[in-house]
Amino acid sequence: PIKSKNGNRMLILTEPIPREKDGWENCHACAPILGAAMFQQIDGAWFIEALKKDLDVIGAWGELPSNKLVTFGPDMQGILFNYGSTGQGVSNNGIELVGVVDGKFRVLLDVHTDFSNEGMFADPKAEPMAFSYSSKLNFAETEAGKPFQLTLTRQGSRPIDGYHGEGEVLKFSESLTYRIENGVYVVQDSVYVLEE
Repeated sequence: PIKSKNGNRMLILTEPIPREKDGWENCHACAPILGAAMFQQIDGAWFIEALKKDLDVIGAWGELPSNKLVTFGPDMQGILFNYGSTGQGVSNNGIELVGVVDGKFRVLLDVHTDFSNEGMFADPKAEPMAFSYSSKLNFAETEAGKPFQLTLTRQGSRPIDGYHGEGEVLKFSESLTYRIENGVYVVQDSVYVLEE
């Protein structure tokens, strides 16, 4: 149970049951359908506060990615998923936050966080095109009673002409500030520093 101002809540996630040994869940790119329900306990009985059976399609091998319960505002709880893939020496990762806003389950934030192509090279430190970056997400209360502000900070190295460009690789740092707007998190401010 999750403690709320009105008593206990329960957040339940669903994913399809695997069909058979050689079914769709044995496909690396096969992501299950994510469903979610938030229940509120009132006078000892449980009532549905919000329900979405087909909230998103996320994961691999027929399973949802790793996740954890987070608080993103006063009396607002959600699930933060960490997803990613690795292949042929390249790793990509991201996060997705789902939760209830205005009485509805929503994907509140889905953002790319980490990248590395260093596994492509025998000696990445000697390779001019090898680069990697990572991110951290922080929650901060900025207005009483409102959803928290999120700040994503990225740092590492990347090509000068973009995250997946082919130009000279330089060090960088970036900070993105998100706030809830129309029920989802959107970028409100960004600071980007590229080190020549």
